[in-house]
Amino acid sequence: PLEHNQRIAPQDSVSFGFCAMGAGRATVAAVAFDPGEDEGGEAPDEPSCDDGRQNQGEAGVDCGGPCPACAAEREWCDGYATRYWDCCKPHCGWPPNTSTSPANICGESDEPLSDANTPSACDGGGGFQCQNYVPRAVDDTLAYGYAASSSGDVCGRCFELEFTGQGRFGADPGSAAIAGKTMIVQALNIGFDVAGGQFDLLIPGGGVGAFNACSRQWGVSSDELGAQFGGFLTACQQQLGFNASRSAYKSCVRSRCSDVFGSRGLTELETGCDWFVDWFEAADNPNIRYREVG
Repeated sequence: PLEHNQRIAPQDSVSFGFCAMGAGRATVAAVAFDPGEDEGGEAPDEPSCDDGRQNQGEAGVDCGGPCPACAAEREWCDGYATRYWDCCKPHCGWPPNTSTSPANICGESDEPLSDANTPSACDGGGGFQCQNYVPRAVDDTLAYGYAASSSGDVCGRCFELEFTGQGRFGADPGSAAIAGKTMIVQALNIGFDVAGGQFDLLIPGGGVGAFNACSRQWGVSSDELGAQFGGFLTACQQQLGFNASRSAYKSCVRSRCSDVFGSRGLTELETGCDWFVDWFEAADNPNIRYREVG
């Protein structure tokens, strides 16, 4: 598997953060059916839901049947997606907040930091969110990304989001354009203002929200970052009116991506911002159905 945060290619079969991925799709681990004897021919221990074997009517290894549901069997829940990018060190970058290795953090110039206890830039410290947490398209219907979710034990948990084609606050052409598309996201952060069923997607230019370390890191004014909540798209809606065409909004957002990121050589951030225009179709708070997959 790749190390956390390394780039992936659409054809790769790799681990994406903590998510089990196979050939670009979330998968449930599967092994050959256990016939009930070990290699020595002795009777195995009493079957259980943690014996590492597919037995006792299980649908997978230690899942399904009498055990907890396998990932593929888990019920879908209704929710919605929002967007942000505040440049702050993520919640899951602090060692006490995760039972696994903490998420990578970076310095002001986006250099990797080895000290996971570096204070957050949003508290005046030197720890920033790494710029390669941008979303990435695998193909026209699948993308990978990161998100903030509601409080709780979320670090390293992965979710499949399927976009329904509806907007959270009414008809939205962008939301309609991504109907049926899927994202696999890893929870990287939490937010006191993030509700249950809400996934606040990490998207450059998505708005800084309650905290702003981006002005310091990128050397930009808060005005250049668009609306505090909603970022470039919301600023474009305010500029063009709320009844402009989707193509007009996309053109406006792309121009801001270029002005803020491209002009400063922030190539990775510009790529993530353009992803919002191209793959995400500048969807504004689209409704989703979701389930945990890892």
